[in-house]
Amino acid sequence: MNIQRVRFLKWITGLTLDLALTVPAFAQKPQGAAISDSDASPQAKAEALLGFARLKKGDREGAIPHLRSAVRLEPKWAPPHYGLGAALEQTGNVLEAAGEYCRAAQLDPKDIDSQADCNRMIAESKNLPGRLRQVPGSSDPTQDTPSWPPAVQGPVGARYGTRDPTPCPSSRKEPVNGPISVKQATLYFTCSREKEDEGLYLIENLTLQVGKGRPPTAIEIAYLDDLDHDSLVYPIRGSFRDYHCYTQRSSPGRNCSTWDEPEAEGKCYRTSFGDWTCSMVDNQHLLYNQRENVPPPPLR
Repeated sequence: MNIQRVRFLKWITGLTLDLALTVPAFAQKPQGAAISDSDASPQAKAEALLGFARLKKGDREGAIPHLRSAVRLEPKWAPPHYGLGAALEQTGNVLEAAGEYCRAAQLDPKDIDSQADCNRMIAESKNLPGRLRQVPGSSDPTQDTPSWPPAVQGPVGARYGTRDPTPCPSSRKEPVNGPISVKQATLYFTCSREKEDEGLYLIENLTLQVGKGRPPTAIEIAYLDDLDHDSLVYPIRGSFRDYHCYTQRSSPGRNCSTWDEPEAEGKCYRTSFGDWTCSMVDNQHLLYNQRENVPPPPLR
């Protein structure tokens, strides 16, 4: 695989121009649908551009954090998945690389390169266990996936050496009347943010405040398809630490990336089905205090 292929150069050039012309506010994309370059968010484009630039220079380790960020920001966008797969394969993380190649192929079935690399990794799957035992930095080349202590075993968290993601309640219709409380907003935000999706996403050190309810804005009415137009929207703000953990890493027990969101802002609103949705993000401090290869969060 030649990472300096013409298609990458064309993509990076196009992305640079597209990023310069992108307006700060962009429409929300349909959940579950693959998106094109023009639909990706400015933050994701910036991170992908940095990642591909470092990858082109041969800085594979330096490319990985930026490409991971682009994947986190736009999980339905194929190019960052492919670039991350290339960087991971060249640094020895072949199992995760295979997943990223095939994810890119799934999102963009017409892309010949991602299809070829996905098929190549599948064809070599019989050799993966042996290759995984030779990941650079492993102190024991014969050691398989670590067995985590019994105290952390659980249906999801055990695969990552940490706790399970916070489950959402069976109903998110409370409160039926009146303002949403800090406790309710915290639960709804946390359970929607924490999930297993190409790794495990968790948050820690969360603080959250709820503002006074207000009518929805024209932009919210236009872009939030599930918004109940007759209900108030409650601004929220806070801070938290993001964790993105992986099952296979070269250093067992240090299998997560973290970054802080110290000035996150967002909203809680009621959908047309009567359910509450809460979300917030810090657009001012992108990947603030980011660290790689850190331990997962402890059990609560």
